[in-house]
Amino acid sequence: MRVKATTLAAIKSLTEAFQSKNDDEIVKAVEEIGLEELMNPDMMHLARGSRQPPIVILLTTLSMANGVRPERSFLIYHAYRSILSGSLSSDIAPLGKSHIVIQTINALIKKAPSIRASAVSRDTDIANWLDAIELAIDFEDFILAEKIILGFLKTGPDLAVLTSLKYRITERHSLLRDTIDWEALARCYLHILGAIPLGVDDDLRDNVNLHAVISFAKADKWQSVIKHAPDSIMGRENFVAFHRLAEAYCHLGDYKASIYNLDRFIQTYCEAGGEAKIEAVEMGTEGAELKELISEKKTEFDPDGAGKALSDLQEVLQSVGKQLFLVSGTLLGYARIGTVLSHDKDIDVGLFGWEDQFDIVEAILKTGKFHIYFEYLRGSKMYQLPVGHLETGMTIDMFFYRHEGNKVVTGVNAPWDYTQRFEFTPFILREAEFLGTKISVPSDIDLNLTENFGNWKVSIPDYVSHVESPSTVDQGGLVHMLVCRLNVIDAMVQNKYGRVVRVLKVLDKFADRECSMDNELFQKIKEFAEKKDLMLKQKIAS
Repeated sequence: MRVKATTLAAIKSLTEAFQSKNDDEIVKAVEEIGLEELMNPDMMHLARGSRQPPIVILLTTLSMANGVRPERSFLIYHAYRSILSGSLSSDIAPLGKSHIVIQTINALIKKAPSIRASAVSRDTDIANWLDAIELAIDFEDFILAEKIILGFLKTGPDLAVLTSLKYRITERHSLLRDTIDWEALARCYLHILGAIPLGVDDDLRDNVNLHAVISFAKADKWQSVIKHAPDSIMGRENFVAFHRLAEAYCHLGDYKASIYNLDRFIQTYCEAGGEAKIEAVEMGTEGAELKELISEKKTEFDPDGAGKALSDLQEVLQSVGKQLFLVSGTLLGYARIGTVLSHDKDIDVGLFGWEDQFDIVEAILKTGKFHIYFEYLRGSKMYQLPVGHLETGMTIDMFFYRHEGNKVVTGVNAPWDYTQRFEFTPFILREAEFLGTKISVPSDIDLNLTENFGNWKVSIPDYVSHVESPSTVDQGGLVHMLVCRLNVIDAMVQNKYGRVVRVLKVLDKFADRECSMDNELFQKIKEFAEKKDLMLKQKIAS
């Protein structure tokens, strides 16, 4: 679903007003937004999908007062009031205990996801079934939603109703939190898919199936992704299926199959002229935008904030005998200009002692100053641990170094569950000052940066570090070939065609290796990048 920027801004304004707990601020926000925008159906959708009960109650109150779908507004209003208060409102109790909406409200109040579909009257309005399903989704009870859907499908809804049901769920998909029961949601989609007749609306079937696949991926059910994604590889959104298959195989350690599907993804993307909506890989971007507006303050890189974050982390690490030192892009900024580079997004530091990772985490948590990304704690396989500084919103990437043979090795633990490793000549540390904090750096900065970036003194805007770094372990190996494909995709999506060309040069260098790129696809990407780059330059020039 596409929503207007004014609607997103209105939700943000109302959210902030309610968070202030100031009646005058709420009244002011309502007056500034205006009744027309408040009555916009998108406003209610976003309020419900982003779990803003006070705003839902406000909007339904306004709807009832102004005669806008009063019966439905009345039902939603009292449903929300009942669930939030933990007691069924007397105003809707006359509907009867067997009414599907009442059953849903009681199940949500009792936190017991069960209904008696057989008790629901056959004359029940379809809208009531759909409202019940939406309520379960609003309050993130997808096991309950699944049971209501199964009961509803027994009524034999036609294709138009199934399409409406599909949209009621998918429009909320991008607004859902990562902590929901994604596997239960995937089953909901599969139940709907099973009710859509074959050959009647293939695009609808593909879209529902892909939402199930994406939900299985969110649940880390990779075998289920592999089972269902191929059902959509002939559809117009087949690049989504290829992307998810690549992700699933990568998580299962089958890098060859992952690379094969990434190449199929790239091919379909090029054939579509780069016009395919890449956000369909996640099936919608409005959710991410909304979450930024209402829940997380988007923080731009601030050197002062970075210094504060670095100082706080340095202090806690020193308390457990650990010494931080600048590495990677942060060390590059220090060596070039004495501060952070303009394009930096986080701080990179290194330390030795991966064996003490749990003691380090415990010490960091005790300060209450940082958020820990626990999914990166992987015992002996752990090379990277990001932490978020709560006061400044700054992210610090801690890279753990270890001695292996005559090298020191660190790495990146990627979201797709592969590890890319980088090796350096062993180094000793010396003290330096960075962003107002005393911290260590490798004593031979030139050697360390040369091993990492090559000619580090020259700025190369399109440099692709994870692809081009001389420090990469097993260059031309399966993980490196996988990373090359992922960077091609990332660069194409961001219209950074210079980066595409640089990655292609690396792939060409390893054309004789296992999982090298097919020459026909290689040429197709090259032509695509050159054409798009020319179009972009012409557009800028005009």
